[in-house]
Amino acid sequence: MKLVFISLEFTAGTFSGNGVYAANQVRALAGLGHDVLVIAGKPPGHDKAPYASGACCILEVELPRWGRLDRPCAWQEFAAGAAELVQRMASFGARAALGVDWTSLAPYQQLADGLRRAGHSAPPYVFMNYRVHLRTAAEEDCAFIRSVEAEAATTAALMTVLSCSDAAYSLEHLAHPDRPALRPQVLFPALRMDLARIPLPADKDPLRFVEVVECLAAKGALERLQVTPLLLGSAQTPYAHQLRERFRAAAPGVRVEARFLGPDDMARIYAQTLLNLHPCLYDAFGMTVVEAASQGAPSVFNRGGAVGAGDLLSPARGEAIELDLAQPAGAIADELVGLLSDPASLATVAWLSSSGLSDVSITQHGWR
Repeated sequence: MKLVFISLEFTAGTFSGNGVYAANQVRALAGLGHDVLVIAGKPPGHDKAPYASGACCILEVELPRWGRLDRPCAWQEFAAGAAELVQRMASFGARAALGVDWTSLAPYQQLADGLRRAGHSAPPYVFMNYRVHLRTAAEEDCAFIRSVEAEAATTAALMTVLSCSDAAYSLEHLAHPDRPALRPQVLFPALRMDLARIPLPADKDPLRFVEVVECLAAKGALERLQVTPLLLGSAQTPYAHQLRERFRAAAPGVRVEARFLGPDDMARIYAQTLLNLHPCLYDAFGMTVVEAASQGAPSVFNRGGAVGAGDLLSPARGEAIELDLAQPAGAIADELVGLLSDPASLATVAWLSSSGLSDVSITQHGWR
């Protein structure tokens, strides 16, 4: 089948999990025998030949702003650039258009309108909402994001999300008053094999991890339990540098890895990880939880179903551990002391979580 894949972020200047997952999804589709035409953004001045990730063709739109997927991103310029590609789209003859997140809606609409004006039929739109942006949008952007995500949901012939939590949230908050709600289909991400870098984005709350380590150090728990906190992330932003410096100051002996690491390096780190802390309060999926489990490292994540990986690795089945990560860092540290003091129980969680999972990529935070 011929498919067009629309993603603002793809393999040029990848800055988030969106680009990584989009590239892996295209590679998987190509591996299944589909012909995939990719329409993607690229950062200003980027002149490297596009890495197609299995696509038969990749068409890039240079954008004036890069590094974000919220309202201030270059979504309008992406749509304007896509409008120039109608002829290429018509020649390709796609049977469906797969669009990543809300930023794919306007480009799809431009392409669909252009195809119809040229006498062609427009392929149906599949809205692949990797992350429901309304859940984390700034207050001043909520009305806009709600409007465009709801429009994407009602435009689409099919909508996919990465977790049951996002599916329920979408049904409640993105339903159009005059149209029946489109029930999102939950599509778990495949365990990726080739990811070799990780960012330290603020929306993943690595600061919470650093604050917890500071509390553990102040309580003397790190020395008593003989564990080594590890912070891993290759980002070189001012935020990442400040975070690493604060982490280094938390306690003697903490470990920071800011270099590029491949899968083999990460396999060794996973194998030595006693406990992986996924610190964000909400995550559409949380792939690092699954990646850690694939190498026998149990994970702690926020209670309440807001981390999508919990749909796959269930705390109720003993495959992961839930804590209230919205509580103060000192209270989280106290609960972690209890967990780290019982390595036999952690080993049981590790065994249960790794059952049925294989391969590895990377982790974000952990204790050795």
